[in-house]
Amino acid sequence: MIEVENKKVPHSFRNKYLRNSGSVSISTTTPTPINGGGANLDVLKIDDGRTVSDENVFSSLRSLFEIKSRIIALTDNNTAPTDDNTFSSLRIRQELYAAIDALKDSYLSKTAPDETQFLIKLLGGLIVDNGLDVTKGISTDTLTATTVTTQILNVLDKLIAKSATFSGDISSNDYAEGLIGWLIGKDGHIDAKSLRLRDFLEVPELRYNRVSIVSGEEWNAPGGGIIENIDESNRIIYLKLEPGEIAEIEVDDICKGIFNDSTGFQTAYFRITEKIGDSTFKYALRSGTTAHPCKAMHFVSYGNFTSKDRQRSSYSTQSYVRYLTGVNSWEITKEMIAMQLGDLSNLKLFGIEMTGHSAYLRNVYMTGTIKQLSNDGITEVPVSAFKGVWTPGTYWYYDEVVCNGSTWICIADKTIQEPTDNSTDWLKYVSKGETGDKGDKGDKGDTGATGAKGDKGDTGPTGSQGIPGTSQYFHVKYSANANGNPMSDTPNTYIGTAVTTSATAPTGYASYKWVQLKGSQGPKGEQGIAGPTGANGQTSYLHIKYSDNGTSFTANNGETPGAWIGQYVDFTAADSTTFSKYIWTKVKGDTGDKGDKGDKGDKGDQGGKGDTGATGLPGALIRPRGEWKANTNYVNNTQYRDTIIYNGNTYSCRVDHNSGSSFDVTKWTLFNDFVNVATQLLVAQNATIDILGTSGLFIGNQAKTQGWLMTGGSIKHNVTGLELTADGKLSLPATGAILVGNKTFITNGKIVTDFIDVKTLEVEKLNGATGTFKSLQGTKIVDNKEVVMCEIGFSTSEGKMYFEGDMQHQGTFKEPNGTNRSYRFLTADLWCRGQFGHQQMTSLSFNSASTSDFFAHIYNYGTDTTYHKYAQSGQPIDCIFLEGSGNYVIYICNSPRRKMITIVNASGYPKRVLTTWQSGGTYTLEPYRFAIFVTAETYASVNNTSSTVNLHVMQ
Repeated sequence: MIEVENKKVPHSFRNKYLRNSGSVSISTTTPTPINGGGANLDVLKIDDGRTVSDENVFSSLRSLFEIKSRIIALTDNNTAPTDDNTFSSLRIRQELYAAIDALKDSYLSKTAPDETQFLIKLLGGLIVDNGLDVTKGISTDTLTATTVTTQILNVLDKLIAKSATFSGDISSNDYAEGLIGWLIGKDGHIDAKSLRLRDFLEVPELRYNRVSIVSGEEWNAPGGGIIENIDESNRIIYLKLEPGEIAEIEVDDICKGIFNDSTGFQTAYFRITEKIGDSTFKYALRSGTTAHPCKAMHFVSYGNFTSKDRQRSSYSTQSYVRYLTGVNSWEITKEMIAMQLGDLSNLKLFGIEMTGHSAYLRNVYMTGTIKQLSNDGITEVPVSAFKGVWTPGTYWYYDEVVCNGSTWICIADKTIQEPTDNSTDWLKYVSKGETGDKGDKGDKGDTGATGAKGDKGDTGPTGSQGIPGTSQYFHVKYSANANGNPMSDTPNTYIGTAVTTSATAPTGYASYKWVQLKGSQGPKGEQGIAGPTGANGQTSYLHIKYSDNGTSFTANNGETPGAWIGQYVDFTAADSTTFSKYIWTKVKGDTGDKGDKGDKGDKGDQGGKGDTGATGLPGALIRPRGEWKANTNYVNNTQYRDTIIYNGNTYSCRVDHNSGSSFDVTKWTLFNDFVNVATQLLVAQNATIDILGTSGLFIGNQAKTQGWLMTGGSIKHNVTGLELTADGKLSLPATGAILVGNKTFITNGKIVTDFIDVKTLEVEKLNGATGTFKSLQGTKIVDNKEVVMCEIGFSTSEGKMYFEGDMQHQGTFKEPNGTNRSYRFLTADLWCRGQFGHQQMTSLSFNSASTSDFFAHIYNYGTDTTYHKYAQSGQPIDCIFLEGSGNYVIYICNSPRRKMITIVNASGYPKRVLTTWQSGGTYTLEPYRFAIFVTAETYASVNNTSSTVNLHVMQ
């Protein structure tokens, strides 16, 4: 659109050929006025659709319309400019501005700061009045040069640059190699006189004539570091850590560092009191000291006041190497020195002056030979290994034994000879001494020990009725609270115990003594730093086979365990059948040599005369053998006298014999036989009674004060109360006891023996503070035979436990906050000779065409739904597959920090992974790509009902 500021018709024509008279001149050459418009001349108005010709003329409005229709407006981007149209004023201004901008892209400005990315070549030179600033080049107040090229640049005063690149060497003007000046070579080497740095020097290797020099102490300790900055007023140190590095110090660490100031070398002692961040810690100075740690100090944590795992360290000086243990205070005491090598002049232990270069240590374990060098520096004398008194067996070079009063040393590599004057494998080292003179009579010895206790006296008169005894009952309850309120019978955090005389448990929680059964939940750990991105590697496989001889596989193609184990690692899942591909290690040792026979003990002292023994039992015991049988052994000795029945008569064996096919009456004595006997008193030297019917029978001493009463089918001792009940049980009173070998075996209802030696011990519950086992076996009966299915072995020589069989650890633990988790396997250190971890990555898969939210539960387990999927108990998820066409969001739930999870987009559509719960931040996983994430904290919010965790993305 064209705006007309003045729509009035001009007072006069602007064209000199147009007159104010009433005529119009139309001519192609010289105008010829036509008065009155000429004959038949029509006027075409604005809405007149007739054709334009020489016989008509436009009206003023029609002329204005025709002019406007040929103007290209500012916003008209469709009409192309031609010789029959024209730009408006605004459009002309726009086109001029665009042309000016286009010129700016091709030409440098004289009126404003400008730049170019291309080379500028000034043939006439360059004069700069106010300096020349080049972003990637030179900054100087004055630049004077005859020629400025890419080869030579002369700066008379200063060269200042944010970044500079040189293709050749840089040196001082007076540089002479190895003498004066300096040079930085294009190969990266620097030749200079000295180098002074105000902060850190980081190099892979420091060399000084290929000799490493340490002035002071060099430590190997559980912790330490370099201080990047320090706040003395608030007692805070800031460690210098590389990307991915973790600070190696803990609370209560005992630290020291040596530094130099204007007064000389100072030693700073300080203790770590609090961990503020990954590299920030608070400290406290050692009492009585004022020297603070300082910037750039290298310090060592050589002990810890509370943690035993951090109380071991070692250090070396110019004169000795010292190994420490149990370091829990500022000063190093003699008890902390486990070993020292080198100059021991500063070490005085147990009153011994130690001087010179020596070794102090607690134990020595070695094989081979110890040789002592004479002071002449030439003679070597092996140190013998004393084996005690010689016994038949195998001996080795320089074994020392005592035989027949002399000391002998084995001079053969190996021998089974007995040391004698004629033996070739033994050297008599010390001969047997002569028998000495008889010594003087010794002083009278001390009074001997009290003799054995005599027979028990007769039972005294029956005492008065004692107070009835009371039974005690032990009651147990559980509670989630420390005071026991409320309490239940289900195990919980606290356990309460009570002892009463009633079988009914107390109902009040105050009647119980409460102690904590489970430890409280520890504080939430600090956020760990993200680890570096690992290389894109392949899946490796550990292959294991077994061998009995180290040259071939065991049965089942090497799957049956044997004395040798072979291993190798590659990227192929299938085991190789080539024996030489495995690296073989013997895991079962050979049977050791039989141990030496122990020395013969000294002869014991003459014992005192014993008390008169009790009256012995009658001679041989009558042993009924039933009906006589042919080809059977019968005896008549001091232990047994057999009796038999033959043809209705009872016989007693006369002599030992094996019966023949027929009864030999000469080997037997006939018994007198009474069918029925009624008498008030029966006295017999020996009696054999098949069935004795009586209401009571007492067997004891003649005074009837001590013995056994048989009545009602039971046998009970009238003094101790020990009873063999009618139902075949052995019953002891509350204070009764059973002795085995004159030692108490059972007393007060408990087994108190020092040792139980049984082939098989079966109990429902075994409680004990300590115990000694060779092995614990799990067995089952197969084909009426007991078969060992698994075993825990104990090796005292190696200090190891061996687990034979699969180990399965499962179950659910309820946290104090009410949540459940799987039981954990906790260990300070774990070494694996075979494959460790899952055989393959445990995974979850999601497939959906929607954009909804989906939840992957890593450790918690439950029932899968459309949107929630869970891990199996004890099998946390390692990998998650996302499928389907939907751009949905996956949430990672129920996982502790620092768990590594691989998420794979197995579809041709992008997927999203929630990385920050509180802000809803996501990571987009492109089609057919994967990413590795490390779990961070679980954002604490009542709205986070699925326990969604935040994620670190490994780049």
